[in-house]
Amino acid sequence: MNSKPRLLISEVPVICSEDHLTQWIEAKGYDVESIVLIRDLVSGTSPSFAHVQLKDSLLLDHAVRVLNGQTLYGREIQVRRIESRTRPATQHTGKHKDVRKASVP
Repeated sequence: MNSKPRLLISEVPVICSEDHLTQWIEAKGYDVESIVLIRDLVSGTSPSFAHVQLKDSLLLDHAVRVLNGQTLYGREIQVRRIESRTRPATQHTGKHKDVRKASVP
């Protein structure tokens, strides 16, 4: 996903697929540009959240009000808007502070 603001959807049921979540959001009137359902790498199941980018980012706040608290597969989901964070550029000086604690005899 790029740096556009997007939705963070929490409490997504484990049985929900990206396709189903996309269809569900689009049925509510919002065109989805991209969606990433976050899955546990070991089990392959969803730990219950997704990042969703809408085609029209001006509708994000409206989508939060409409989708938040809705039921998906019998589970109440939580929706909020998130902004991408850009890391500030850092200048590498080649010097590192030693943060190890001194050993006590």
